[in-house]
Amino acid sequence: MNKAFFFDRDGTLIEEKNFISNPDEVFLLPGVKETLKALKEKGFLIIVVTNQSGIARGLLTEEDMKRVNKRLNELLDGMIDDFFYCPHHPDITGVCKCRKPEIGMIDAACEKFNLDISECFMVGDKLSDVQTGKNAGMKQSFLVMTGYGIEEYKKYSGKFEIYILNNISEILERVKRSKVKS
Repeated sequence: MNKAFFFDRDGTLIEEKNFISNPDEVFLLPGVKETLKALKEKGFLIIVVTNQSGIARGLLTEEDMKRVNKRLNELLDGMIDDFFYCPHHPDITGVCKCRKPEIGMIDAACEKFNLDISECFMVGDKLSDVQTGKNAGMKQSFLVMTGYGIEEYKKYSGKFEIYILNNISEILERVKRSKVKS
């Protein structure tokens, strides 16, 4: 079985731009490329799971989103193994099984890549990202203080355990401490 790091896209890997549709507006956050390279060297798959309600809102098309994803992967020298996205509006809860914190995207990735979910990690800038990792049974979920991270942390109620990262580069130290098998 394989292991993976799941990442939210906007505000976690790239600068938060609110419904980004133009690949020219894709800018990596500091430390992303180096961190993902080190994770790949440790045998992790890199999978992006992203809510993209801008599609349902008519603010961008699926093709726009795919061009943004392609640009992101170009900037990362192709290190992202796959992208999974939810195009649904947040108001359709109960119907949509893919919008984070639901685990539909995670389940699809696990099936496609034969993942051992207990050896996987989730990283994002929203509490819904952290909750997704918890809901799926991942080893750990991290809230990164980029994008919406600081705002989201202020909303944190203590109902579930979270691990805080000031930036994505801190992942490597945290992974070492959690005794991840290489």
